[in-house]
Amino acid sequence: MTLARCRLWWLRHLLALAVIGPAIGAIDDFLHVVPPEDRQKFDKLAKPVDEQLSGVKVYKVGDEAEKRAYVVGKTKDGKWAGLRTTVVET
Repeated sequence: MTLARCRLWWLRHLLALAVIGPAIGAIDDFLHVVPPEDRQKFDKLAKPVDEQLSGVKVYKVGDEAEKRAYVVGKTKDGKWAGLRTTVVET
């Protein structure tokens, strides 16, 4: 994927998030429901996100048990970055 396509993809998804509503909070708020036995694996994900991005917010999209989650923030040079994953809430 070219840089221009990547930026277009992020812009489209960030605009969709703006329509969806407010963030559910920071990544720690998002991960607080992880069972203790799985916490170490998720901490490995959270650490580089916290180190590389500032102002991190998490958005969950969907009204079913399986939802998309977007973790977005700004890089040190002020660009938007993040990741998308799927979560299952039971």
